[in-house]
Amino acid sequence: MPLPSSSCRVAVLVGPERGFDVDSIDPTIRQQLEQHVQLVDYETAKASAETEPVDVIATFAHVLVGKELVTALSPSRALKAVVNYGVGVDHINLDEMRELGIPVCNTPGVLSGATADMAWALLMACARNIVQCDAYCRSDAYTVYRNMIFLGRDVHHKTIGIVGLGRIGTEIARRAKGFHMRILYHNRSPNKDAEDKLGATLVSLDDLLKESDYVVLVCPCTPETTGLISTPQLKLMKPLTGSHAHTHTYTCTYSR
Repeated sequence: MPLPSSSCRVAVLVGPERGFDVDSIDPTIRQQLEQHVQLVDYETAKASAETEPVDVIATFAHVLVGKELVTALSPSRALKAVVNYGVGVDHINLDEMRELGIPVCNTPGVLSGATADMAWALLMACARNIVQCDAYCRSDAYTVYRNMIFLGRDVHHKTIGIVGLGRIGTEIARRAKGFHMRILYHNRSPNKDAEDKLGATLVSLDDLLKESDYVVLVCPCTPETTGLISTPQLKLMKPLTGSHAHTHTYTCTYSR
């Protein structure tokens, strides 16, 4: 696919306010981009839309993109594409883009490993009380070393349940295998590769919640997944034992 020409006008949008300081882009990345396109922020693009409509909208941080925004930035319908930094496109009205004949692009796979790292960091922080322990050690209450106060619980050799075993879910499963965990998953369809290579087992959502010590949600926000986990599902999770008898299965979400 040929690179766009330097006359291609790209509106870079980030955050709910749709504002973005182009100068804050990493200088090396910006230099590479500006060899091929002209970068403009939302206010500049909107102010000059009648005379210089944008050719591409590039979104960061889940800016809501629909017909209204497209019309504001490209009233002459010169827009050629909406490009999203990241895999999720649930913030883009795909029906309206389809109606306007505008392609929507994303970047699947680029951040799967990094996202799985962060999911694993959350899981470890919950299991080992890392955030609470850090706050305690920095507070005035920390006067005597007591090694049992924030002991937490084991992760290794426990059961992890992954809801959504796509790219990111599979990366999380790979990390779980390194901790010798039993891996359960619930998915729209079987992931035979993960079953063969990682020993993952496909189960119903109810069974996953009943049997898992840790539950990780890695699924997109769709009509099918809205309300997927609510009070009835939380009640299925098993209570912990011993010093954690007052708590239940840990749940980490990386869903959108």
